[in-house]
Amino acid sequence: MRWKGRPVAHGQPLAWPRVPERCPHGYPLTVDIPTAISTACAELAIHLLTTGQLTTSHVQTQMVGDTMLTYFPTIADELPKHVRRLIEPHLIASSANTAEVTF
Repeated sequence: MRWKGRPVAHGQPLAWPRVPERCPHGYPLTVDIPTAISTACAELAIHLLTTGQLTTSHVQTQMVGDTMLTYFPTIADELPKHVRRLIEPHLIASSANTAEVTF
């Protein structure tokens, strides 16, 4: 995931907690992980425990009459919708279908 901001400490092993990109290094000294991120982690864990996996399709092309069906591998937007809605405000690009252009 491409999260907004940057990790609080240089070299921290996890993506969270984070601070805004323009925040001076070393400030703030403590940062809470947003409730939406904690909730999304729990919701995704529950989803994976009940279904056993994210919804995935192997790369495959199949002809059915005159029609060609193509299945693509997992993309970021295959997260459960309720989890995606929780994390969207904290992502640089809210969807795998949204492009980020940097000059």
